[in-house]
Amino acid sequence: MAGQLEGKVIVVTGASSGIGRTTAIRLAGEGASVVVAARRADELREVVDEITESGGNAVFSQTDVSQESDVEAMIGLTMNTFGRLDGAFNNAGRKVCPSELWHEEEVDVFDEFIDTNLRGVWLCMKHQLRVMREQGSGSIVNNSSIGGFRSGPARTHMYVTSKHGVIGLTRHAAKNYGGDGIRVNAVCPRLINNGTLREKIELDPDVLTRQTNLVPLGRLGTEDEVADAVIWLYSDSSTYITGTSLVIDGGLTV
Repeated sequence: MAGQLEGKVIVVTGASSGIGRTTAIRLAGEGASVVVAARRADELREVVDEITESGGNAVFSQTDVSQESDVEAMIGLTMNTFGRLDGAFNNAGRKVCPSELWHEEEVDVFDEFIDTNLRGVWLCMKHQLRVMREQGSGSIVNNSSIGGFRSGPARTHMYVTSKHGVIGLTRHAAKNYGGDGIRVNAVCPRLINNGTLREKIELDPDVLTRQTNLVPLGRLGTEDEVADAVIWLYSDSSTYITGTSLVIDGGLTV
């Protein structure tokens, strides 16, 4: 495989399904060696098989990003296998919001949600930045959301909080590690035609009409369109881009 990421080594968390899986496969298609990470090992093996059968290079790391020992093992596997780390897509996160309103929610539920969506990104960045700083180069892309800079329905309070935090981590790292040759950006997708949304549409076909009516482009986005943005942020076409939050929502926020 030859492409614009030939020779790069990139870690993708949350790679067992959805945007993470699609992006990992696309990165391999552009020539990157990919470490796919998530909690579900069987699904990760399927991703690795798909990549290798197409001529790409991939290994998997069964990883719970909220556990530092797992994150250390993931980065250790990357370095032991490939000897370097050029990029990371910190994509793992919970998207299904709890059913309770803020004033009714249990603190344990909040802790569990934040552990994955925010602590997980912080832990991954901690160990990725350490390696990239020693190399003097690297590019990190964090998956936030338009919920990272605006509010949402009442039951999304934990999601909105965590995604605001991801943008804060992104901006802070971009400012403080730019001098080490490291770029840090975020992608902020919304209304992407993935498994969660498809399940809602199957239960209620009117959901599709209601959602697309909100979007100036008049349609849902695709996982490949998010992958396109992530690939661009790793490529030589974005070498002066850092600290940005790239919105991928068909114009919804406007």
